[in-house]
Amino acid sequence: MTWTDPANRVIRADASGAIISSQRGYRGVARSGSVAWDDTAALNRSPVEVVCVGECPNAVLSGDLEDFSPDPKPDRLGRTVALPEPWTKPGTGSNIILGSDGVNSLRLVSDARGAAELQMWRDDSIADRVKFPSPVVGWHSLSADGRSGTLISLSDNAQTSQTLWFASLTADGWKVRDSGAQRACISADGRSWVEDDVLIWKGSRAKLPDSVSGLQCQFGGDTIVFGDRGIQEAGTLTSVNGSGGVLWQRPLPPYSWPTVSVRSDEVAISTATPSGSSTAVVDTSGRIRAVIPETVSAIFTGSGELVTTSPVGRVVWRKI
Repeated sequence: MTWTDPANRVIRADASGAIISSQRGYRGVARSGSVAWDDTAALNRSPVEVVCVGECPNAVLSGDLEDFSPDPKPDRLGRTVALPEPWTKPGTGSNIILGSDGVNSLRLVSDARGAAELQMWRDDSIADRVKFPSPVVGWHSLSADGRSGTLISLSDNAQTSQTLWFASLTADGWKVRDSGAQRACISADGRSWVEDDVLIWKGSRAKLPDSVSGLQCQFGGDTIVFGDRGIQEAGTLTSVNGSGGVLWQRPLPPYSWPTVSVRSDEVAISTATPSGSSTAVVDTSGRIRAVIPETVSAIFTGSGELVTTSPVGRVVWRKI
């Protein structure tokens, strides 16, 4: 499988702004369309993570995929809250910020030997910590509101059989655990999740049918959508209900990125190829009800708006 990542792809978004990934770095765009920040190319590193803090496009950029020396301190972009002082001090390994709402934060650090841990912060102190198998980590999937998802090791020496980790922001702060699965995703409220071929839906357990393919999944409000993002080969997109029953299946074109609404359970499929780009909106019956031309990426926000980008980087918030 070969993964593709179109230029001008929206990677984080909410009602206030968005973060856009481009060939020359990242930029933060306010809902008004104004560019809030666009200076990541000058930072001279390839960040592991860029996450919104409080509200987008205020962000923290951290880690470095290309430099084998200790990570530099995280960079604040936009009107981001002050970082805890320990984050800004030189370390001996990784220093990756995976999420923060200004009070509760999730951070990965490692030492010079590569021993790593996930730290759950509350304000300026560590509330809990868990050992992690790799010094480099990134989001494998993330809920529309950025409060839950699955983490994956990005280390070159990570085992092929590595499992995904669940992470959720609760009223008591961030909670993380090893899923023990290679296919996993979790709902925004952290009450439902997938572990390989098992669905846990608000306490009930169901086995997924063999026809549900793909290593990636996303939770809507009442459904789960399975389908791999951004690969060269055509695939299948499958919508499943809370009992594990298949609601619909449809072809997933090559170079496509599906996103599901936690409000309406509709799915938007953005497809970008050298010959053109568009986003198809699929209703809860699996039928295409609208096509948005000249869009290379799309992502639903936690409030159900669809944020799209054009090939030249124009960002639009849509109520669909």
